[in-house]
Amino acid sequence: MKGKDPLVTIYVVNHNYEKYLEESIQSCIDQTFKDFEVLIINNSPCDESEKIIEKYLNLDCVRTFIGVDSRLVSAANLALHESRGRYIMRLDADDFLHADALLVMTAEIQKDQKTKIVFPDYFNVDNDGNILSIVQRIAFQDDDILKDLVAHGACTLFEKEALLDKGGYDSDLECQDGFDLWMKVALDNQVRNVNLPLFYYRQHPESLSTNTNRLLEARISVLTKRQNQKNATENGSTVAILPNLGKFGLNNFCNETLGDRLLVFRCIDQLLLSKHVDSIVFSTPDTVLADTVRGEFGETVEIHLRPLDRELVGDHSLTESLRQCIQEIGYGDNRNAFIANAHSPFINHKHIDAAILVFKQFNVDYVIAVKRVTENHYVHRGLGMESIGNNSYLSAVDKEFERFYKQIPGVFALSIDRLMESKNLLDGTVGHILVDDQAALTIKTPFDLKIAKMLDQGVG
Repeated sequence: MKGKDPLVTIYVVNHNYEKYLEESIQSCIDQTFKDFEVLIINNSPCDESEKIIEKYLNLDCVRTFIGVDSRLVSAANLALHESRGRYIMRLDADDFLHADALLVMTAEIQKDQKTKIVFPDYFNVDNDGNILSIVQRIAFQDDDILKDLVAHGACTLFEKEALLDKGGYDSDLECQDGFDLWMKVALDNQVRNVNLPLFYYRQHPESLSTNTNRLLEARISVLTKRQNQKNATENGSTVAILPNLGKFGLNNFCNETLGDRLLVFRCIDQLLLSKHVDSIVFSTPDTVLADTVRGEFGETVEIHLRPLDRELVGDHSLTESLRQCIQEIGYGDNRNAFIANAHSPFINHKHIDAAILVFKQFNVDYVIAVKRVTENHYVHRGLGMESIGNNSYLSAVDKEFERFYKQIPGVFALSIDRLMESKNLLDGTVGHILVDDQAALTIKTPFDLKIAKMLDQGVG
């Protein structure tokens, strides 16, 4: 190894993971493919990690960096600068590799020079390394596949030159370096998945990936920077429309309060906080509610008063109401629309911005918010209950392409052209953002409202 550069660089990032570190490093050393180097980047002042690392200092393939900036992205950029391999891969110190990981992944990435990223399926394991499930990723063998399901940040093999061409890792990020690189490299290059589980991903309370809100913020940062690099007018401005039937709607809670704000006010508050909503329209046939909103927000919110007789027609759809709203207020400079819902009180400006940015960044027809369904669902077709599909959440094999998701009201981003012209808004290619349990709460009943008030007060 001293006479030539290795083909692959694995960098292991450790911050107080003494308990798992040796297993992680040893899984690199034990690879059946031997043309590699291991960079151990350690900042663990609170444990005995350095003593573990000392066991490997006599190996030619190992280099260590002690006491460096503990931020993941800083460690990643250090590895990128110091690496000698043509390909580079991160391994977190609490995870470990299958012995054939490099053998299989290097073979795949070298099949075609257009391929810049290769990633495998993986095992979810507990604190003791016991296998909980196998996660089967979507096979990226079709170049037309929508690349909005991002590869895991760890154990993804990148061509180093492709990373350097895109400026490496964004030093402003505290997490989601994998998403950053995916947006920089994957969208413009060929990506391949190896449908074999080749690394072991540890599930424990300290896992960064369990913090949904922090991950959302990091992704918004990545998407915003990418959007800012484009021509400011390339994707057009966005009008947010908040339709509400007011007193004429069944089970309408928009006049109920959560905290000290009406639900309808709370929704508009978040639209005003959004950095990617350019104008807001409140559309209703309820004149009293319209006056209430006008009195609270003045000219910052345009009021569209819909004729009540339209709403009383049995087949008059929300889509038709939205189209009439757009026709009557005019397009202006807006090219995109965001449809809000006052009955989703925990959808906030971050969710709104994320949805609009995903719509602008990916080639999709519309974007919705979803929550993964963790229960099985059934339908009755006359012969008893029948399970719908294969909800892989309930299986030891978690097939990404068979996961079930529930749409959450309050997030719907699309182009105005599609809103005005499509026969069925729900046709086409659908982008998404994931939300947590609280953001997914929709108020449809008094019980839902009670739960929302408890959550808003921090009860439970």
